[in-house]
Amino acid sequence: MVTAGFVPRSRVVANRLLIACGFVIAACYLAQLAGPLRVVDDGPLYLSGAVDIVSGGDYHQLRLPRGYPQALATLDLIGLNSAFGIVGLNLVCIAMGFAFIWSVIRSEMGLSVRACATVVLLTCCSWLWIYLAPVPMSDMVFFCLSSACLAALSLVRLRPASALTFMIAAFVLSVAASSVRTIGIALIAAVAFCFLQHVARRTGRARMVAALIAGSATASVTGFLIWRSVITPEYLQSWRATNPSYRQSDIAMIRIAEVGEIFQNFSARALTPKANVLPIETVSFHELATSELQSFRYVFGLAAIGFILAGAIRRRVFSFIEVYLGCYTAILLVWPFTDPRFFAPVLPLFLAYGWIGWQSLPHTRTLRRAAVCYCVVFCLFGAVAMGNSLYEATFDRSRTNRFCQQWLKHRPDWFAAYRVFGGDRDAPKQNDANRSTEARASKSPGGSG
Repeated sequence: MVTAGFVPRSRVVANRLLIACGFVIAACYLAQLAGPLRVVDDGPLYLSGAVDIVSGGDYHQLRLPRGYPQALATLDLIGLNSAFGIVGLNLVCIAMGFAFIWSVIRSEMGLSVRACATVVLLTCCSWLWIYLAPVPMSDMVFFCLSSACLAALSLVRLRPASALTFMIAAFVLSVAASSVRTIGIALIAAVAFCFLQHVARRTGRARMVAALIAGSATASVTGFLIWRSVITPEYLQSWRATNPSYRQSDIAMIRIAEVGEIFQNFSARALTPKANVLPIETVSFHELATSELQSFRYVFGLAAIGFILAGAIRRRVFSFIEVYLGCYTAILLVWPFTDPRFFAPVLPLFLAYGWIGWQSLPHTRTLRRAAVCYCVVFCLFGAVAMGNSLYEATFDRSRTNRFCQQWLKHRPDWFAAYRVFGGDRDAPKQNDANRSTEARASKSPGGSG
């Protein structure tokens, strides 16, 4: 006889395993605090912009919003201009962002506690998040602000008596997110939709037409802002001028590949850059493996997008979450630059939709085992990525320092900003007691915008 409150042993074991994995992953992320300063992608531009702000000079990184450099400048002013301060900021934003996004997918999508924990676990095991957590990039700060905005919009529905307060908070957070990443404009569209939905719910059908007109006007204004802020900047126009063969369909295929690269949880560039070398006998194993990974990611991308769309259809609800993700994806489909990290802030939402889409399939034993196998392999690949990151943070500090200095020295302003934030503290000891003062004095007036 089954008694009330009885929990199957398998579920108890699964819950304990999730908790144990959560503690291990948290410890691994915290261990990144002891690592050296690692600068990748747009990292030098953010550091250089922060030095611009601290020194009181002109802000030269015009192609990047000021929000994240301002946060780095604040770290410098309070004495945390170091890898510890930068990684600490990222980890605080990750923790707060997960708290906010947990409440969103729990209340708006109806996921169980264990499903929410699985989404968080898989996100933390993503090679992309492991790659971004210890570096000066804006993605984790944007994740925190965007998740807080969505949580505030969720409270508009749950607490209608305080709807105006939460609406104002959501709008402020959307503006703050837009100051960190331009794509935060998608949040403003979500706030506008939620406001109109709330007004229509309060006023009834009599003013529904007025709400639709206002919604159309809001969509038009949002589209204009996206056009002015995202589509028409001078550097984007110059890029298109130098790439006359650019086609919008190419960007769609690239985005599919990037989604696949995330959901296969293995970077297509992890082994070696793809090389077109003939005959085939002269191609190394690593080049062949990389080529196969770059081809196979399209399969993962299409499958992942299929599950995400299935989840959106099964919800049968059109809310501010769909508006946000729709605008977010639309912007990426016209943004010609390529990088999987563009999807990092919305990865938990994609996983939540994928979970709902998977539940729409028949719950056979084979499908359940396939899902468990996928999660296990996903986490194993994440463990490899985390192990490599921890190795760089502990035993390979000097090599990481030499690698960063090797390419940053070609730009004096980048290298000066790198030194201001303690990038050379793992280098061989030199007579540079006045490192920060000299670095700021050697800041190039031209910038690197």
